[in-house]
Parts: sequence; structure tokens; C-alpha cells
Amino acid sequence: MIVSDDVFQEYVEVLSRLGVADPLVTRLKQRFADRTTVTHVSLGSRPKLSRDPDDNVMIATARSGNAKFLVTNDRDLLDISTSEQARLRMMILTPAELLTRLRNQG
Repeated sequence: MIVSDDVFQEYVEVLSRLGVADPLVTRLKQRFADRTTVTHVSLGSRPKLSRDPDDNVMIATARSGNAKFLVTNDRDLLDISTSEQARLRMMILTPAELLTRLRNQG
């Protein structure tokens, strides 16, 4: 998993807004702090590709970490054209699409 400080803060805020119990959020924070399972990146420029400007941080994080895939259910990200995805050198997929792709590879 690739994460930037901006993305991490967004995850924590969303989980809190959704009413996820504090002990679970604390455990998530601890897991993200464990750098053996998470790649932390500093953000470079933020491309302006998503209809929702707040989503561009996800693209910047994935790009800074040289991700092959950006996995999301966010329609604003999923609707980015395949030509733009190719330019970014990553595919934007739903979790189900990623699982199907992984199953087909082996």
C-alpha cells in the first residue's frame, strides 16, 4: 500500500465521520505507522485529472509511489480516460476488477 500524509489524514477523517470506533481508527494508525507494510511517499505535483479536485491527491500519491494500480470505487477517478491512465503509467480499477485481474494472472 502506498500512502501520503494527505491520503492518510483523509482516511482517518472519513472513518471518524462514518462513526468507526476510536480503537479501530487507532489500530489503523498503528498499522500505517509500521513502515514494513506501507510505503510512505512525499507528494510531487498534483495532476488535475479528476472531476473532484480533492481526488487528485490520490493520483499524486499513486504516481509518487510508482503504483501500477490505483484501486478505488470513486467514480470521479474511475472515469478518467484510459489514455490519461496510460500517460500516468497506472490503471485505475475497482477492487473487484483488481481481484479478477490478479486471479487471471495466476
